Amino acid sequence: MEKAYAAYQKENLKEVGRDEKKIAELEQNWKAAIAQADEYVVLNEFGEIVESQGGLGMNANTDHDETAYYYSFPQNRLELWAYLESERFIHPVMREFYKERDVVYEERRMSTDSSPRAGCWNSFWAPRSSRILTDGRSSDGLLTLRRFPRPMPCTFFTNTMFRRTSWSPWWVM
Repeated sequence: MEKAYAAYQKENLKEVGRDEKKIAELEQNWKAAIAQADEYVVLNEFGEIVESQGGLGMNANTDHDETAYYYSFPQNRLELWAYLESERFIHPVMREFYKERDVVYEERRMSTDSSPRAGCWNSFWAPRSSRILTDGRSSDGLLTLRRFPRPMPCTFFTNTMFRRTSWSPWWVM
């Protein structure tokens, strides 16, 4: 799947000599690879585990630079909660990554990019926050959200988060 996406992106990002027919073919190959990978996805597996152990209120919300997931467990499930959450960080699984990335992109387009007030807010905070933008290229050449490939978060988790000698979630500090 990653090779198909890389080939599609390479051709799609060409500024000179783009072949629209080839782009369409490569996109079709990439989407076929996604469909093949989707055969192995167990939908809502994490949610079913949480609910089967007495978890309630599983939901999520997004903000300018984060997505927060939350749910409630009974007091006697603290150890299970710690295990489940640690596994999500230690062994992240990026299932349906491109579908989720596109949902985030669309939510941003609808809520932020189409609002003059949000545009003003983003212009103010852009130099102070994340350099990954939703359209165009950033000034330092980082990938945009639309071009964000699946290996990037995997690399982030393995190379950044767990090479620190001490790390704790913000709510524990």
